Amino acid sequence: MKHKLIGIDLAKNVFQVCAVNHAGKLVFNHKVGRARLAEVMTSQNPTQVAMEACASAHYWGRKFERMGHHVILIPPQHVQPFVRGGKSDARDALAIVEAAQRPKLHSVPIKSALQQDLQSIHRVRSQCIGQVTAVGNQIRGIAREYGVEFKSGIHALVKQLPEVLEDGENELTSVVRQLLFEQLDHLRRLRLRSQALHAHMIELASQDPALQPAAGAAGCWSGRGFSLPGLDWQWSQDCSYRLADRRPGRALRRQQGIWVCPSCRLSLQQVDEAIG
Repeated sequence: MKHKLIGIDLAKNVFQVCAVNHAGKLVFNHKVGRARLAEVMTSQNPTQVAMEACASAHYWGRKFERMGHHVILIPPQHVQPFVRGGKSDARDALAIVEAAQRPKLHSVPIKSALQQDLQSIHRVRSQCIGQVTAVGNQIRGIAREYGVEFKSGIHALVKQLPEVLEDGENELTSVVRQLLFEQLDHLRRLRLRSQALHAHMIELASQDPALQPAAGAAGCWSGRGFSLPGLDWQWSQDCSYRLADRRPGRALRRQQGIWVCPSCRLSLQQVDEAIG
């Protein structure tokens, strides 16, 4: 039987699959194990498949599209108003089906694997940068208890700390000297990790076909990569990540239109218009 719409409530192991026909009547609403979900969807005639834009939605979206289905990812806040009664997987799946049939629905574009790669690297790099800041602040706090102060900034800290550790005239104890030496090594490793992730992001961003026309429109892209004079990491980190997470057209301009890339001065509205 060909269904008009299939709604899937995503989960870790057990999914709720709900289908309605062209008359709007409920055909089925039952649980499907993770191992059988792909098999069940393969057996269905190509149709519309709706899911909440939550964890694993982009993975399943790509998978279902390869099966010939048309996938709709719905922001969770647009599904919630259609949940009736108490919380249950069956009601959630039915709410997804109802939300997907609303006119003027703003769906979420399915990310490609490359776009998710960029987003994942950005998240790990952001965590790494946060750890650099945390370790730097910890070093400053410990040293301050022994009368040692550093200039502001991570670069100044990394430069001054070896000199402080070698200075036998200050009041750092041998225990704290060893501790700060180890923390300095940890800090350096974190910074190297951040730089490696940055380089990896640039490499991947150069392979993103959606990124190239947008950057070219702003004069921020070269055929050899991110090597224009004065261009720093901000384009690869900010623009490519925003493109990986971007929303189409009006939704993008409404939600993030004021954001501007610090390097190329390209607003997200311009990014969206350049890509089309």
